[in-house]
Amino acid sequence: LMLLVTRVPSLEKGRITTFDDRVDLIRCNMASIHLPWFLDGKLTSDFRGHANIDGSFLSKRADYMPAPRRDSPVLFFDWKNDPSMASKGGFDIVEALSP
Repeated sequence: LMLLVTRVPSLEKGRITTFDDRVDLIRCNMASIHLPWFLDGKLTSDFRGHANIDGSFLSKRADYMPAPRRDSPVLFFDWKNDPSMASKGGFDIVEALSP
């Protein structure tokens, strides 16, 4: 399992692959999906003492993981590859799901 966060203010990507416990995993998930002001009225989400926003912000596929090795298969979930979601259009998943 690897989650991506975007550090603020640097906008550097952080790949998180280890978790101290269940609470640490939940906090990482919340930082990884944090949309400024949208979820909780806050600009950022604190995770392990760092300010973060949604990991997909300005991300590229290469930000998620290095090139897959042949002996280590990787499964990517991308809403743009889902015909039902892609047909809704939009720049990102939030826009595609907005009325």
